[in-house]
Amino acid sequence: MNLERISTLGPDWAATIDVIASMLAWSEDFVTMNVFTADGDFVTYVQTLLLENGSFLIEASGETNPPGIINASALQTLRDLGWQPPTGDDFPNFFIVLPTWEIHEIAAFLILTLRDVYHITHDHKYSCVPEEVFHQVVRWKVGNIL
Repeated sequence: MNLERISTLGPDWAATIDVIASMLAWSEDFVTMNVFTADGDFVTYVQTLLLENGSFLIEASGETNPPGIINASALQTLRDLGWQPPTGDDFPNFFIVLPTWEIHEIAAFLILTLRDVYHITHDHKYSCVPEEVFHQVVRWKVGNIL
């Protein structure tokens, strides 16, 4: 994982990183973050799975989900960040296995990937799964608004 580029995210991503880090900490095994345009069209996703040894298997949308999302520049950025290519039809997504590092670093890595590979901005909308964990995080962070 390329930690040097995380510093390029800046403070404007801090709240999003904090929510994702809390999701990772509170979820028993997995977190999925789906990203949509402001109009609600699906763009991409990243997901994590906590493995038995305490490391995280992290996936990012492959070249066919949605079709054409990965161009040559995006592919190079994925490589530069340390992502492994899909291994075929049984595993069509880019992936990386990370030890249980600081949860905020993993959350920042997810946001860095979304920003630099999939060109996600603050104008995009997000949904997080498991929803009940997301609702707990939001209530804890901003109060009982749901």
